Amino acid sequence: MMNESQISLFDEIKDITFEQDYEKGVKICSKCKKTLPIKKFATLIRKDLNYRRSACKECVNQSSIVKERLRNVAGEKPSICECCKNKVNEIVYTSNIVLDHCHETGTFRGWICQACNVGIGKFGDKLEGLLNAIIYLAKEKEDLEAIIDYIKLIIKERE
Repeated sequence: MMNESQISLFDEIKDITFEQDYEKGVKICSKCKKTLPIKKFATLIRKDLNYRRSACKECVNQSSIVKERLRNVAGEKPSICECCKNKVNEIVYTSNIVLDHCHETGTFRGWICQACNVGIGKFGDKLEGLLNAIIYLAKEKEDLEAIIDYIKLIIKERE
């Protein structure tokens, strides 16, 4: 169960965001947060699993339009993840390189592997979430100092 700080990190409303009421024939869209008739959500059938998408058809269509526009300006898909720097065939989780974009601005960020895309998403697509994870992993002061030095080096290289 998520605690309140985790819920706020992902901007989710506890027990409401993904609430469904099949008896009333409604569901809440995970993107626009509107309560809509169940028929406004596409049915997905995969292997022995049959379920409705979490986002309504309109939000899925809008997302598809944004992704198509970004693909036209993104350039060629590389064989290396721009986040973890692994080659596609060395990635254990999946061999897919996917288009990454900022969900707030709709701008293209780069081409990353599916594992990095899911990981970034789990941290709310926000620097705050990733920084909290880094601080958690860097239990020792020396670890944090090394991370700060590394970030300074990256900034210097980009100048």
